[in-house]
Amino acid sequence: MKTFFIVCCIFLSCLASFAQDYKLIWEDNFDKPALNEANWTAVISGSGGGNRELQYYRRENISIGKEPVTGENCLIITAKREHHMFKSFTSGRLSTKNKMTFKYGKIEARIKFPKTANGLWPTFWMLGKGYPKEV
Repeated sequence: MKTFFIVCCIFLSCLASFAQDYKLIWEDNFDKPALNEANWTAVISGSGGGNRELQYYRRENISIGKEPVTGENCLIITAKREHHMFKSFTSGRLSTKNKMTFKYGKIEARIKFPKTANGLWPTFWMLGKGYPKEV
């Protein structure tokens, strides 16, 4: 029994060390002054994404700018209270659908969400390639 336990520990430690050997296969640090549209698609829609959202997604609400504290470039998605296409608010939405897919790897994102009021829901979605629709 003791030998079995030792063999299991060695096997699991080998798996753990292998799992930590990640290879970077794609990244976007938003270090260019404009959005890299080879990687991203700006979603233009007012369909509500299946959950009756009140905003219209516009390209104009997506920009690249400096993060105030670190000074690093970052993606900025701005929500606005404005009427557009029969909606009371506008926002931005990006997708990598049909542009980026990965079978294995480590996914990492640095995200700073704003403080929000009731009914506001900033999100970061990671959907599989087989997801049938754009949400």
